[in-house]
Order: sequence, then C-alpha cells, then structure tokens
Amino acid sequence: MAARKKQCFIQSEQYPNIKTQIISAISVKPEKYQISVLKDFHLIDAALATDKIIISLDNKARDAYSKLSAQVKELKQITWLNPDTVSINEITDWLDKGAKPKKEWKLTSFE
Repeated sequence: MAARKKQCFIQSEQYPNIKTQIISAISVKPEKYQISVLKDFHLIDAALATDKIIISLDNKARDAYSKLSAQVKELKQITWLNPDTVSINEITDWLDKGAKPKKEWKLTSFE
C-alpha cells in the first residue's frame, strides 16, 4: 500500500491512551493473540482519528476488537463493515447518505 501511495498518514492525538488500554486489556491473553490484535491497531487508530468507520474483510480483527469494546469504551464508537457480508451497493448508498452509524454495524454488535 505504501509503495503505491495508497496510504494517508495522520497524527492521532484525540485518544492518546487507547493503545495502552488495549494492551492492558489483552495482557492476560496468549502472546499470539496479542500480536494479532496489535497488528491491526492502525485500523482502530485511523478510524478514531477520522470518521470512526472501518471497511475491512478481516472478521478476526473485527471480532477481537468487538470483544475488547466491553473494556475499552472508545471502541464502541467504531462502525465496522465487511464488504463480503454487506453488499457494495448497500455500503456506497450508506456512505452517499452521510454514513450515519447503524447499530448492526457497530463493533458492539459482534460480541
């Protein structure tokens, strides 16, 4: 992605303790789980710094962060869509209409 200039780097300072909270919440989990959760932290960081929306095919990451949303309240704000389970037409229509959060797409709905 970086080589193709498809990434946009932003400074996220609105939630300075979010990564610490997540690390604390997963500290009792196996190391492999911790690594997999933190590998996708950039998605969370970017979503919280921008529109609070993630569109990703990664259900494992979604499910992990969904479980963490019970402990890390900031995660409850995130809407997560998987274009394999939600049609592209539905997603683009939703985005065109202002992307108002839908309860069924919030991280908390996947717990």
